[in-house]
Amino acid sequence: MGGAGAWAYVDYLGPMLAKNRAQKSQPDVQKSELNSTESKSSDSVARLNDLSGKLDELQSRVDRLPKAISAQDLEPLKERLALVDDVSKKVDALGLRVNSLPGGTERQELTPSGAF
Repeated sequence: MGGAGAWAYVDYLGPMLAKNRAQKSQPDVQKSELNSTESKSSDSVARLNDLSGKLDELQSRVDRLPKAISAQDLEPLKERLALVDDVSKKVDALGLRVNSLPGGTERQELTPSGAF
């Protein structure tokens, strides 16, 4: 009977056991693939969270930047500059008038008696 047992094992039991082993090992492969996918997914989530944090930081930095000056904000400054320009022209005109006076702007010295 030893030969019949060997024959049954080789022809029937061996292939059946090999098939069962292959089926049992496939879930392990699938589990490892699933773990790998979960690992990749968790890495992607971590990277997404990191990038989201960086985006929030950059947005807050942009929000803290000074706002650009609009044309309406410049109008009062333009008016003041125009006033300064007008006053400057008036001072120049007065300077010309004073320089055109006889004797110019030279200071006359007082004599010891107090007369000119």
